[in-house]
Amino acid sequence: MVMSVFVFRMEYSVLGDLERIPFPNEEPIAKFANTWGRIGSFRGTVPFFSWYIYPSGLGISIWGIGRVFVPADCIESLNEDSDSLFSASRYEIIHNSPEVNSPIYLPSEMIFDKLRTIMKKRTPEINSETKSFTEGIYSRVPEKTGTKKEISIENRRWMTSIDNNTKNKVSAQNTKPKSPKLNIFLVIAVLWGIPMMCFSLSAIYTRLNIDIQGVVVSSQVNLDEHNVNRHTDYTIRELNGNVIEYIAGASDPALSRDIPVGATLVKKKWDLNYTVNGNEVDDFPRVFYPLIGSIGFAIFASGLSIGILRLRK
Repeated sequence: MVMSVFVFRMEYSVLGDLERIPFPNEEPIAKFANTWGRIGSFRGTVPFFSWYIYPSGLGISIWGIGRVFVPADCIESLNEDSDSLFSASRYEIIHNSPEVNSPIYLPSEMIFDKLRTIMKKRTPEINSETKSFTEGIYSRVPEKTGTKKEISIENRRWMTSIDNNTKNKVSAQNTKPKSPKLNIFLVIAVLWGIPMMCFSLSAIYTRLNIDIQGVVVSSQVNLDEHNVNRHTDYTIRELNGNVIEYIAGASDPALSRDIPVGATLVKKKWDLNYTVNGNEVDDFPRVFYPLIGSIGFAIFASGLSIGILRLRK
């Protein structure tokens, strides 16, 4: 989902508030599924891209990112670079759709030819609409008075106005705000980030909190009700004479289940390691649990921050 910001314009991406127009309610002329493609700086390999050629434009579906439709009216040019050594940049589409980045690069000549065919059929219709619209704009261009430099600046201003008004006319129907939806980022932060952090911190704290210093008097190995996991029940006489019991289960925070009777066990509080008969034992996964906790924190922080930003919009 995050990769959508490299494919769609920001306001139409997963971080924006505007909803992309759906595919037209008509049968596609051709469909090219499970292929590759390139949009702007984003390139997806096989089989992430699927292309749909409609009489009214081009539909693009990217697995895991989303769909977008580029109307034929928004396509400014179709360019074929036969001298290009790389097929990734040979078939190019330049467009002014406000929803998706430009240019778009097609994966094959077949898709390019299909799209060029429908563009040729629509050219007279598009030209007549553009002409009638731009004639009204040009009729308001001020007379060419003043120096050559002043005229050039004024013309650039009016050409910019024409371009912007044309884009606004084409994309006016695409500015419908997104309907309120479940904030998926906050859900991910709560359902994934918090449990992963709790899982990591709980295991580390359980190991650090063990405080035993004494001699193992007896041990008994027991199996669980499914006869799969075993745990060892130790009876330990501490240095002060007190007798305690310690159960070493099958989890990582627990001490070894194979400490022999008569061994001197020293596990100080807030230490991950312990000693058996003076030999240090380091059997706690020092990388795994901190890594899980870090990933959980990253998911929680990013999900919370993005979720809050979307709520404020």
